Amino acid sequence: MSCSIMSCTILSMFAQPTYASVLRAARERCGLSMRQLAAQADLDQGALSKFENGHRLPSEEQLRRLAGVCDVDDDEVDYWLALRAVSEFQQKYQHAGYYNSCVGILSESAGAYNQPLDHSRAPDGSDASGNFGNSDPCE
Repeated sequence: MSCSIMSCTILSMFAQPTYASVLRAARERCGLSMRQLAAQADLDQGALSKFENGHRLPSEEQLRRLAGVCDVDDDEVDYWLALRAVSEFQQKYQHAGYYNSCVGILSESAGAYNQPLDHSRAPDGSDASGNFGNSDPCE
């Protein structure tokens, strides 16, 4: 199955980093083990493991505590929260089929934007002679 550049780009947004992968990357960037980060953020190590593996959603407050330990700036925290919201949407609606419907709609919409334009027509739909696609102007 092939897809247009635009639809592949939109679909790839859903395959972008998750809150889990950015949490793990932040922990590694600040040089802490899972045990150390969990202790400093006042979290259970098992919960942190589930966050990093994407098996459990951290609360906003838990994300902010983790960010504080790793000295993450506000913009990155906002990014984490956005990724968390995407994951929450996926978990909430994937089983009901809504998530796949949304992905399909986005893909179809992107495909419509990738259609070649008919440059032989003016913006009002007329051709170079001023005709609107038929010879009888009353039709």
